[in-house]
Amino acid sequence: MGGIIILSLSNLNIILKAFVLFVGLWLFLPKFISLPIIIVIIFIYIFKIYSKKDFTITPKDYVIDTKKEKASTINKVNLFLKEFPNEISKELLDRLTAEELNYLVDLSKKYDLEKKFFYFKKDEPDFALSCFATTLTSFANAMGYSGQTDLAIESLKLSLKIYPQHIPTMTSLAIGYHLKKDNKEALRYIDIAITTYNQIKSKPKNQLTTYEQGILLSETKLGKEIVKSAGYPNEINVLDNIKQIKKMIEEKN
Repeated sequence: MGGIIILSLSNLNIILKAFVLFVGLWLFLPKFISLPIIIVIIFIYIFKIYSKKDFTITPKDYVIDTKKEKASTINKVNLFLKEFPNEISKELLDRLTAEELNYLVDLSKKYDLEKKFFYFKKDEPDFALSCFATTLTSFANAMGYSGQTDLAIESLKLSLKIYPQHIPTMTSLAIGYHLKKDNKEALRYIDIAITTYNQIKSKPKNQLTTYEQGILLSETKLGKEIVKSAGYPNEINVLDNIKQIKKMIEEKN
């Protein structure tokens, strides 16, 4: 569970609004309207507000700890999660800790990644999360090329938490650690990438996700035609690329 998040000030806002409405009704309505009727009106008002909510960020499955989280941080994360359908938001809550979610939101705002994440919100959850990972990996690669290796590695670790089967993230992490001269960790991620690829390849075709089908595309007839039209040898595939990266790291070890 990645819970420990999320209690916004929206409940407090509703209570304050209800109180203002109560005072207004008490002062301005004719005296023959009794207190019970006013209470019923307030109740209907609150009920209508809650009935409009299509997703509660604090489902019973998650632990709420308001003492450890500032209200501004909680609201910021809530607003981000509410942009997505229930299924995607719940997956993010399951896969990330409160700190990781906060980091994801800060990163997306600081580097203008929000629109890229929101673009995938209408896709089915597994594919959307793989696209999250792809977006973070592309961002991390750009940061790595600009010399910000630590930022790249942190972003890639977050990417892997969002989508643990994401092979491009693994290979980018391997390169990142190689650049930091930590070849032991680099080779560890390469081995994880190879294992993940073999696991995907061993799955029955009718059980492959959209992401997994994409990983194996280069081994299909259509994939080979695409690779050939791009000017690469027919035999190149994801596994070949992983092994080439492994060879490069081992040679410079």
